[in-house]
Amino acid sequence: MNNLKLARYKEIFPSPAKTDAIDARKILELMRLRPLLPQAKDILNEVMPAPQVNHDMKLLTRRRRQLVNERSMVTDRMYGNVQSIAPGLIELTGSISNKWFLNFLTSKPSFDQLMRMHSRSVEKIKGVGKVYFELIRRWQKSAILSTDVMMMGDMVIEDAQRILALTTNIKRLGKQLDDLLPQSQLATTIASITGFGLVCSTELAAEIGTMQRFATEASLARYIGIAPLDNSSGVFTGTKPEFK
Repeated sequence: MNNLKLARYKEIFPSPAKTDAIDARKILELMRLRPLLPQAKDILNEVMPAPQVNHDMKLLTRRRRQLVNERSMVTDRMYGNVQSIAPGLIELTGSISNKWFLNFLTSKPSFDQLMRMHSRSVEKIKGVGKVYFELIRRWQKSAILSTDVMMMGDMVIEDAQRILALTTNIKRLGKQLDDLLPQSQLATTIASITGFGLVCSTELAAEIGTMQRFATEASLARYIGIAPLDNSSGVFTGTKPEFK
């Protein structure tokens, strides 16, 4: 099914919702109109199988993207909560997602204990060097906690633990993608382009699957959201590509 053509058709004849049943009816309508509407042209396209390695990368990159989005959401939530219950604490770090700061927040089960933590315990926190040690000790001496700390303190610590767990999982997925990239000809080709790193190369190769899906460069450009350019550009002219 050419999803792009179906989407254009549904823009002209909108549906109340998106379900398999509604899509199926729209597909049948579009097929009946095939001789009449430009939007109906070539509705059914041959689906070319993608290499297994690209399929595997799709599963990993989509999972990684979900975890990255979740980490961003949890980080934003935790930032507001920390500001609410412990004014001045975030000033200790340039970024609330710094690992040493998260390790500090999760080193004790409550904010009261963080304030009273002995200097020897602070020194043992992973990532806390001499500079951050002094900042923490200075905060402990002048820290003021809001009355909401009894309820929200546990939430902040739970969020910090979640961010650490998400970061570990994201790195693990990155390692798996790094191992798969050399096995994918498409991902390797994309990675050879200046500016494309591991994540961009594997995500793009995973979503494309196989270049054999696209009859022209223009169809590939539309799929990835790039408008075809004119002949003066020398790129994406809509001519038959020589996909390797």
